[in-house]
Amino acid sequence: MRAPARLSRFRDPLRWLCALGLLLSACQGRSQAAVSSNEAALVPLRLGGPWSAAAGKTPKAIGPLGYALELGKAQPILARHGYRFERFVSFNNGPPIVQALQAGSIELGTLGDTPAVSGRAGGVDTRAVLIDKPTGDAWFLAKKGGVTRVAELRGMRVGVQFGSNFDKYGRGVLAAAGILPEVQLLNIPIAEGLGALTRGDIDGYALPANTAATWVDQQGFPVLDRASRTHPELQGTLVTLVTSKFLREHPNIQAALWEATAAGIQEIARDRAAYLRFLADTSGHSLAVLEQTQLLEFGAQPIDPAGKASVGSTLQFLLQFGTAKAAFSVDEWVVPGAGVGGVTKEPS
Repeated sequence: MRAPARLSRFRDPLRWLCALGLLLSACQGRSQAAVSSNEAALVPLRLGGPWSAAAGKTPKAIGPLGYALELGKAQPILARHGYRFERFVSFNNGPPIVQALQAGSIELGTLGDTPAVSGRAGGVDTRAVLIDKPTGDAWFLAKKGGVTRVAELRGMRVGVQFGSNFDKYGRGVLAAAGILPEVQLLNIPIAEGLGALTRGDIDGYALPANTAATWVDQQGFPVLDRASRTHPELQGTLVTLVTSKFLREHPNIQAALWEATAAGIQEIARDRAAYLRFLADTSGHSLAVLEQTQLLEFGAQPIDPAGKASVGSTLQFLLQFGTAKAAFSVDEWVVPGAGVGGVTKEPS
């Protein structure tokens, strides 16, 4: 007797497998379409930041947020708040980051407090959503065979990268020595500083501690000053900016960024050595240099109180030396925010 057609279809293994495959393919297609639709609904974030790593290194966000992105911990946090990290955009200095924000080519900018304050004083409509603890160290180097004390730079040529945190540091150190009006200041980007010092085009140079320690290790330049040891009030802090327009349209951006940043802080506190290895691989600086220069201390809320105070002192400093165009209210510029989850890791 011939089996009913309904049963014979399922006795044919090939037909059954084909039907199952079509069903699974359709389900997978619908699932992928749903994921793509969800991702498309997320607001893309392009993060701008300064970049001065060794040649050949791919620009990458660092710090707690960058580390959380590297470990894949920031992305799901941002997604829960309605955002997706698109890419990191590198700049050779802070002022162009402010300009890129104004032009709309990036949504976020993380930079030193000096260029951030200068931009706001110059009329760029930004808001500060994160302010870190002021632990950005800077060193003052001299050319080989030159001076051994800052006071001896009177009448000489000193290089700084204008508009940067190291500009503020350099001017502050010279002012504290009472010789600022008698020094010829030259605008020399960090990428050109090594050559200028080596050739003797300048007698001194103020720059980030990481790069300074590498140059000292490789070239033996004398160290005249370290901010963390003699001028902690001149240490820089990092500020994360958005435009006022972006903040109005996305009022939860501070909460999203802080939660992702706090995840990075916790990972750094859990394994300091792993973070230093990440920095070494990303920047090209040796672990020995990073051990000397990375303080690895972070705030416990989006707007660190000491960081905010540093921003206020930076504004007064820039006004005093005529490099800020106009005063503004720091309280109104900073987005108030309280949070927990940050961890302070003291250096070992």
